[in-house]
Amino acid sequence: MEGIALTHDAQPESNQLKKFTVGVQAYANKLKLPLLYGSIEDMVELKETNFVKTDLDTTKYMKEKDDGTAVVDEVMKEKVKAKWVRINNRELDLKDKYDEGKMTVWNAMHLQCDDPVLAGIRDNIRYEKAKEDVAIIQLLRILKDVINKGQFGAQHDDIATSLKQCQNFFNLEKGNQSVAQFAETLVEHYDMQIDLFGQLAFGENLMLDIIAACRGAARSSIKLKTYYKGNEREKAEWADKYKHNIVARFMVLHCNNRSIRDKTDEAIRLDNGRYPTTIQAASALLTATFAKRI
Repeated sequence: MEGIALTHDAQPESNQLKKFTVGVQAYANKLKLPLLYGSIEDMVELKETNFVKTDLDTTKYMKEKDDGTAVVDEVMKEKVKAKWVRINNRELDLKDKYDEGKMTVWNAMHLQCDDPVLAGIRDNIRYEKAKEDVAIIQLLRILKDVINKGQFGAQHDDIATSLKQCQNFFNLEKGNQSVAQFAETLVEHYDMQIDLFGQLAFGENLMLDIIAACRGAARSSIKLKTYYKGNEREKAEWADKYKHNIVARFMVLHCNNRSIRDKTDEAIRLDNGRYPTTIQAASALLTATFAKRI
């Protein structure tokens, strides 16, 4: 990670944190840690169950008789257990190597931060738990929070800084950025809002609409508790669609060119008032509209 530093003068709208994250991924790749690389890509911490996946299959040597008693084939039991032990040891060995490499990456991340940034992350309430778990993803989230809020070990007003970030997001305009760059900027600011205000930062109704569509269920049957009871895979899918819906609308609404806004409004009216629901669809609409202007 040499040469990829994170300094206290980094701003939320700068690419310094993004370059730092890419540098962490590259370092993980250099250490031959593809699972850590993927973990950073998905921003999901890996658990022991991601490595130790094989359970001992007792059905291969144990049968139940009609009277409910179990019959154990001792010879088959020894064979099955011996094979399971070999597989389990390989999985544990992979986990040990992963943990060793993760510690190396953890230390390197700290070495690439300047003193004010280090003071900021160590002052964060989540840091001690992250340190105990050597949680790379949590550390990246803490770094993002520190940079976004300017928390370099100094006193701060959480509510004021949160509202300032919210204001920045709602005041964003496309300017001279390309459509792709504008989408990327909006995604970065959207992620800040979610970090600050939670996954339902833009209201629960949209999320409930998304859940109903994903499950093919009546909207009236979907309640807020449905979201909280969803499994990790479902929540990840819903969160992605929620992000796309919000960012796509912002792309259209925050285009700072009046004529382009008028043309996109016209296109949306012709589509029965439906705004794009994916970043790709919004990008295509804006790109096509700009092309027509030319």
